[in-house]
Amino acid sequence: MKFYLYEEFDFQINIKWDYDKFFLKRWYDTVYHFLLNHNNKTQNPDEADYFIITPTLKVMSFTGFDLNLLKKYILNLPYLNKGKHIVFDFSDHSVPLFNSLHNNIVHFKSSFVLNTYRPKLDINLPQFQRYFLNYDIPTIKNRKIIASFRGAPRLNSCKTRKELFKLNDNQKFIYLDSGEFEFELLNNNMTVRKSKDKYSYLNLLYESIFSICIKGCGTALSYRLIEILNAGSIPVIISDNYPLPFNSVINWNEICIVIKENNINNINEILLEKSHNSIQLQEMQNKIKEIYLTYFSSFETMIQKSLDTFEKNQINNL
Repeated sequence: MKFYLYEEFDFQINIKWDYDKFFLKRWYDTVYHFLLNHNNKTQNPDEADYFIITPTLKVMSFTGFDLNLLKKYILNLPYLNKGKHIVFDFSDHSVPLFNSLHNNIVHFKSSFVLNTYRPKLDINLPQFQRYFLNYDIPTIKNRKIIASFRGAPRLNSCKTRKELFKLNDNQKFIYLDSGEFEFELLNNNMTVRKSKDKYSYLNLLYESIFSICIKGCGTALSYRLIEILNAGSIPVIISDNYPLPFNSVINWNEICIVIKENNINNINEILLEKSHNSIQLQEMQNKIKEIYLTYFSSFETMIQKSLDTFEKNQINNL
């Protein structure tokens, strides 16, 4: 199938932190140039099977922009009635930002809930990762911590996180507030640096059998989900009604543990029991590596798998 890539549209974006500016630029530049040079891109809209709305690549949870202006731009696109139009939405809103805007709009989104997700049309993406980790990955038996989480409490939006922090024992179960960043930005390049804090975010990912992946401001699991997979830890998903990424082609039961939000107080006991089955957990870790490399190991890989899944859905819907 061929797609038509709309030109860039310069609309004002407000970003508070310099590191978020870097992450957006890295994401946007990589994905835009990947699509721009894609073998299936056509410059003739009459040949296109679907269309990609380029400016929406900048719709993030940390970007501020005039949503009405962007909607107006989309509604005035010259080929909107010709076929399906892909919009990207990495905001924390459970209802897609461009919901009901036009029948041809398809969402590539990171924070669906089950009742807003259309599995035959939409693609549920993870939020892109910040850290790309290239260190040797410890096997399950060499990990000293059973489960961990390092992140913002989000007390005003997620009571589940508040309950999780109460279960920290500073030994086998480590649940702590956000720590320092473990990267340096210099001349538009990012360098990952190892922290001396044994309970830093990255050190915990490498030392933990399980890593807690709990919802924050919305249902989405943030960049954490893919970074957990990258580090070879086993994700523990705590976000009711959240459809996991690429769930039509990935069997998440093979690579993660799902715990209901109302069962959060029993999480240590559940994971302690599961930690004794080292053979099964090692099999899960091996599968995690396979899934990560196949679907999430680069921005280009993630976008290509999204397009592949979307195209397969379109063919099946004919």
